Amino acid sequence: MSASMTNDWTGASAGRAGLENGEVHVWSALLEDGGDSDQLARLLQPEERACAVAFASDPDRRLYVHSHGILRRILSLYTGREPGELVFEGIGCGKPRLERTPDGGDLHFSLSHSGCMCLIAVSLRSPVGVDVERLRPLPDARGIARRWFTAAEDDALARLSGAAFERAFFALWTHREAVTKALGENLETAFSELACALDSDGSARLVSWRGDEGVARRWRVCRLEPAGGYLGALAVLECFDSLKCLTWDARI
Repeated sequence: MSASMTNDWTGASAGRAGLENGEVHVWSALLEDGGDSDQLARLLQPEERACAVAFASDPDRRLYVHSHGILRRILSLYTGREPGELVFEGIGCGKPRLERTPDGGDLHFSLSHSGCMCLIAVSLRSPVGVDVERLRPLPDARGIARRWFTAAEDDALARLSGAAFERAFFALWTHREAVTKALGENLETAFSELACALDSDGSARLVSWRGDEGVARRWRVCRLEPAGGYLGALAVLECFDSLKCLTWDARI
């Protein structure tokens, strides 16, 4: 089932986080308030540091370090392990995942960042995908839509202009990328096999995956609005009972 909602975000910080089956937590964090870059970099494992070094610009490198450092701090609340002790598998070659441990649960997560905002989704057992985008003009947005979206999606966007077009474009993009991340698929391959639709209010809706419309009844895709000027989406490959939205504040 696909759903669209506006969420209330509750402040939270350090402490042990509880997560029940059928519950999804989505954390928002401002990267500029995420903490000291050098301190966060020390939490990362060598593969993550290599990814950070590969960025050409200092701002991009800093955003990577901050978002992945915050990810470690948040996941430590669920695992009971120190942030620097967490080991990720699949870095740089697909969707990263936590290394299984004998006492560890089946914890799934997804990370996205845009501008100075990052979102982190966490669930038990069910794969999740999250995406966030800063609303902004894109000079080649119509060309991007023609390349990445279906003909029906492109036609729906072509009837819009200005702020309505911009919001609808990012609604489609975040829905598509959230589903792609939940699947653990390559973006280019998955985008060609996904179909979404725009509703009359400009909200995106999942229609099919590889021509199968049944996925829209089995999956849950929710619109997220973590802050003014940002739009996001959460995809969960199983139904869930509740969604809890939390705001990370490293200063508390």
